[in-house]
Amino acid sequence: VVIHDGVRSTAPLTIIILIQGVAQALANPAYGSMIPLLVPREELLGALSLSGMTWNTGRAVGPALAALTITLWGPAASIAGNAVSFALMGLVLITIKRPLHGGGTVHLRQFWSEIRQSARKAGASVTTRTMMLTTSVLQLFVSLLFSTVPTYARQVDHWKRLPMALFAAMGTGALIGAFSIAGVTARIGRSRVATLYPTMAGLAVLLASLAHSAPLALFALFLFGMFGPVSFISFGAVVQRDAPEQSRGRILSIYSAGVGFSFGAFSIAGGYIADHALGLRHTMLVCAIGLWVCLLAVRIGWKDWCRIINGRDSDPKWRAATLPRFPADATGR
Repeated sequence: VVIHDGVRSTAPLTIIILIQGVAQALANPAYGSMIPLLVPREELLGALSLSGMTWNTGRAVGPALAALTITLWGPAASIAGNAVSFALMGLVLITIKRPLHGGGTVHLRQFWSEIRQSARKAGASVTTRTMMLTTSVLQLFVSLLFSTVPTYARQVDHWKRLPMALFAAMGTGALIGAFSIAGVTARIGRSRVATLYPTMAGLAVLLASLAHSAPLALFALFLFGMFGPVSFISFGAVVQRDAPEQSRGRILSIYSAGVGFSFGAFSIAGGYIADHALGLRHTMLVCAIGLWVCLLAVRIGWKDWCRIINGRDSDPKWRAATLPRFPADATGR
């Protein structure tokens, strides 16, 4: 409605985005804590990957639909269609018939005490602490590219639709990455994935910083989508795997708050550095190198990092159970 009325001031748009962020912050932990109740433990990463794959399908298809609807009816109609899609998702969730147990009744006067208790529970979990720190470090180096795609597009080419094309490329890469991460994790192990995927995301940020043509920028964003967002799926799966069922929603809430805060803070800090010191491309280059240095330091200096991430996944019986099964050929293999 605001866009339809011709408002272009940053203040009302920022308030609307704030409200949208609050809604997502309420919904995401509840949604995330629901998934482990719908699938067996050994299929959790596959379920999260499927969830990420469907979400990233929207990221890939959405910009193309936006280009079409904006051309035909304008941006207000495009945003209205997006609003309808959220309503449809809510209707789909209502169709789930399996009983999902909540955490009990909490009165409003217990609000702050519940937050403190949740923070203590999250802090008591070595898995949550490790993943929150790991995710925050990753956000430090990749959030800039996430949040500056339109600005970056203007530095690459003057093609009007390049920002939408870059978002579509990133969404397509994320779709492929989410589709394949469960199988890759089963074959090489979770800790190797937790190292390989951020490393490749750093390579994508490096390529993006060097790209001066639309094709190379599209490839860099495709590569970034394939490994960057999917890394967060892998890290979140570790938290969901080890969080106790009776407090999973609370722990995921604290984890989501930490991830969201680090994204916002590091995006603003990176944008400030890009605007006032290094420029966008040089800041992205520093981010890529910094990410690699941190990954190397973690693998060399933090001996328990791999063990915490792998958890019971290092059990050969579990890994054998999660590997894809193929029928034997004529020789019996």
